[in-house]
Amino acid sequence: MRPGKDRSILTSQYSRRSILAAGVGGALALASRPHMAFGTDVAVPVVLPGLDVLALQHRERLTGKRIGLVCNHTATTATGVHAIDLLRSFPETTLVSLFAPEHGLKGRVIAGNIADSVDEATGLPVWSLHGTHRKPTPAMLKGLDLVLIDLQDVGARFYTYSSTLALVMQAAGAQGLPVLVLDRPNPIGGDALHGPLLDPASASFLGYYPVPVRHGLTVGEFARLVQGAYGVACELDVIPMHGWRRGFYWAETGLPWQPPSPSLWRPEATITYPGICFFEGTNCSVGGSTFYPYEVVAAPWIDGAGLAATLNGQGWAGVRYEAISYTPEKPNDGKYQGEVCQGVWLQLTDRQRFDPVVAACAVLRQVHRDYSDKLTFRKPHMRLLGGSDTFLETLLNAPGLRGLAAIWEAECAAFDQLRSPYLLYST
Repeated sequence: MRPGKDRSILTSQYSRRSILAAGVGGALALASRPHMAFGTDVAVPVVLPGLDVLALQHRERLTGKRIGLVCNHTATTATGVHAIDLLRSFPETTLVSLFAPEHGLKGRVIAGNIADSVDEATGLPVWSLHGTHRKPTPAMLKGLDLVLIDLQDVGARFYTYSSTLALVMQAAGAQGLPVLVLDRPNPIGGDALHGPLLDPASASFLGYYPVPVRHGLTVGEFARLVQGAYGVACELDVIPMHGWRRGFYWAETGLPWQPPSPSLWRPEATITYPGICFFEGTNCSVGGSTFYPYEVVAAPWIDGAGLAATLNGQGWAGVRYEAISYTPEKPNDGKYQGEVCQGVWLQLTDRQRFDPVVAACAVLRQVHRDYSDKLTFRKPHMRLLGGSDTFLETLLNAPGLRGLAAIWEAECAAFDQLRSPYLLYST
C-alpha cells in the first residue's frame, strides 16, 4: 500500500487485512450475514460494495491496464480503504488519472464549479467533471485502457452523480474505451418509485433521461438502463455488490455512512431528499448546515405549529409533520442567516408507505396557499428539478394532490416495466 498523506479515509471497526485474509469464499459467505466474525472479534457488514468484490474476485481484470478512476471520497471498501490506495496496491495495474464529480474529490465543496487539480497524496491529475467540462474530453481520456467508476449515489434523479455517470459513459464510448462500474447501494432501496418522469425536452445536468424522481436503481443498474434503454453506446460492465437486496435502506447494509455531499450528513436525509429538494427552487430553508438538512422546510414568515397541524390533518401516509424552529448559522444555502425560522420536520411513521415526493409537495402546496405573498420561486430551477415546463404550475393548480399522485404512480408503473431487464438484485 501507498497511503496518501491527506487521504480522508473513514476509520471503521473493520480491517482490510481481516477481510482479505478470510479468502474470497469465506468473506462472501460471512458478509451475507450481519455481525459475523472473521477469526476473533472482527465483524463484517451485510453488504460488500463492488469495490470489495473487485478486490476479492476480479483483480486480474485490471492487470496490465492503464486506468482512469471516476470517484470521490465515498469510494472506499467496507473497511475504509479508498479505491485510489487499493488500486495503487495492485501489481501490474497503473492508475493514471482521477475524475471528480460535483462537490469534488473529497466531497467538501458545497456549491459551484470546481477547477482541475492534482491529488496531493499521489500527484495524479484530477479532472473536474463539475467545472469547465461536465463530460471528459478526448485529451483527458488519452492513454487509458479502462474507465473505472465508483460513486455513491442517493437514488434521486436530480442528484448529479448519475448524470456524471452517463456523460462519462458517452465520452468513453466515443473513444472506444470500456467502462467498468463498481456498484454501491441505493441508500433508499430499490423497490419504491416515486414522482413524475422527466420530460426529455427538459433534460439537463439535473436529469438527462425519463426516469422518476425516486428511480429505485443502484448506480450500476442506472448505467445498464441508460445503455440498454436510452442508447448510450459504450462497452459496459458492472461488478455487483454482494449481499444487497432491493428492500434494503442504508441501515440494513451494515456499512458506515459517508456523506456523498456536504448536506446529506445523515443517511436518514436521503429518504426525504427526493421531495424536500424541490424547495431549493424556493425562498424556503431546507436546513442548510444548521438543522437536519433536507428533512425540514422553514422560513421566518411561516407559522410552524399551524402548518404542521394543517398537514397532519390531511392524512398523508407514512409521515408526521413536526413543528420546528431554528436559527440558521452560516447556512450553506445562504438563506436567513441569524433569523429565526419556523416550519415542519418530516418524521417517518411508516417507511414502506412514505412517498417523499408527495409528502414534500403537500408542504409546497400548503405553503403556497397560506403564504402566496411571501413564497417565491426560481422557476427555471423548479423546471429542472420537476423535469418539465409544466411541473410547478400543475402542482400548484391541480384540484387535489392525490389525483396528481395517481398520475405519477401510473408513470412509475410503466417505468418499472422498462427498468426490469436491467436490474441486478432481488427483493
